[in-house]
Amino acid sequence: MKKTHLLSVMLMLLPFGLVHAQQDPQFSQFMFNRHYVNPAATGDNPEFMEFSSFFRSQWSGYNATFDDGGAPNTITASFTSPIPGIKSGIGLLLVSDRVGATSSSQVQLSYAYHAPLKNGGRLSFGLRSGLYNLSIDGTKLRAITEPDPLIPEGRVSEFKPDLSFGMQYSTEKYWVGLSSTHLINTQFKYDFINSITTLVPHVYLSGGAHFDVSESVKLSPSAIIKTDFNSLSFDVNALSTINDQYLLGLGARASNNLDDLIFMAGAYFMKDRAFRFVYSLDLVLSGQAAKQPTSNEVSVFYRIPMPKPPVPTPLRTPRFRF
Repeated sequence: MKKTHLLSVMLMLLPFGLVHAQQDPQFSQFMFNRHYVNPAATGDNPEFMEFSSFFRSQWSGYNATFDDGGAPNTITASFTSPIPGIKSGIGLLLVSDRVGATSSSQVQLSYAYHAPLKNGGRLSFGLRSGLYNLSIDGTKLRAITEPDPLIPEGRVSEFKPDLSFGMQYSTEKYWVGLSSTHLINTQFKYDFINSITTLVPHVYLSGGAHFDVSESVKLSPSAIIKTDFNSLSFDVNALSTINDQYLLGLGARASNNLDDLIFMAGAYFMKDRAFRFVYSLDLVLSGQAAKQPTSNEVSVFYRIPMPKPPVPTPLRTPRFRF
């Protein structure tokens, strides 16, 4: 194989994980996206059905040497609901992730069991399973020499099963969770390159707490450690809630270096804070020569109270009234 062909294949397959790099997308607002990080968080609010969506544009404005685009863009949408009668929760997760000529999508169902403890806390176990699609669009790649048999003529795509598991301990004041994705080492085979791409397991350790600083200010620090056993990164942040309505926060992300500073702002709207909007801006500090200086993330959240069982109306009759 010519060196030029070898280089083109390495660059093409970089997002697939043949080179050691994390495959799962990251979120600055992970504390609001706990269903994505850990299936044990599915339906962990016993009073509400919850809908949420996240959009992340990493290195916003980045363009490849040729053509437009190339920077990672991720969209997620999820629904979770408790099942009070059996101390459980169910959820649906949709994910679309695009990096240059490669893209992935997921349709996942999750289930969690929430076991109450004597101290008032809960120990939760969650399982998520579904389909994972991985594809590459050859029309967005440029061959060094034509024709190049290592580049597909169009889009090639495969659907494979996927499995994730998680545990979580939570109280009214704090939570901590441990989870892992891609447990079955799903493999994707592409005949045109005679190679195999494997979804490697990713492990997440996350946690957070809530403190009342004053009657009008609440502080919620949180952190997450992410690894695929080849690389490791972590986020820490502190989010303040003012008058139970406005959100302001600061955070940082680091791996081998301090990678990003994170700024967050948002607000609750509607009765009982049913709707939430949060925006975060990442200021990129490491690798600036190959990236754009900022990443942007937006999340929206809406919750609906769980229907309460009807209370039977007592029947009164003079015969039994005294």
